[in-house]
Amino acid sequence: MNGVKIYFAVITPFSDQSLINSINPNINIYLRQIKNQAHQNMINNDILRKIRYTFEFSDTKMIELFGSAGLSVTRTQISNWLKKDDDPAYQYISDFQLASFLTGLINEKRGKSEGLQPVPENKLNNNIIFRKIRIALNLKDENILEILELAGVILANMN
Repeated sequence: MNGVKIYFAVITPFSDQSLINSINPNINIYLRQIKNQAHQNMINNDILRKIRYTFEFSDTKMIELFGSAGLSVTRTQISNWLKKDDDPAYQYISDFQLASFLTGLINEKRGKSEGLQPVPENKLNNNIIFRKIRIALNLKDENILEILELAGVILANMN
């Protein structure tokens, strides 16, 4: 995986673990339990924060990523989204804004597709977030299974 840390926010109501850390020096998988809609907003911010620091994106680069998906944001917005939720200046990032960022990440990592840019989703769920990260990082089924196996998650083939 070329020495890049990969973070996945795996959200499950069945997990009593809050964090699996350092499964591998290159992969950290975070498990969080969703309790209410306000917590979901925090998770959006966590995803943005983890992607930013994983790829060491500057504020300028973050603004470019949002812009490549058609969303204009300011350095102040980025700063407030990256703050911890107990900071008075903290602002949650909406599903639409995070979807725009993830589309920009796809554009950065895979190249912008020709023609019309996909419209960012107004409502995100775990599957959409995972799909966008998978596309951006060009992860194949085998890569995903390896990552899940490192986290101790075994998937059975039901064929």
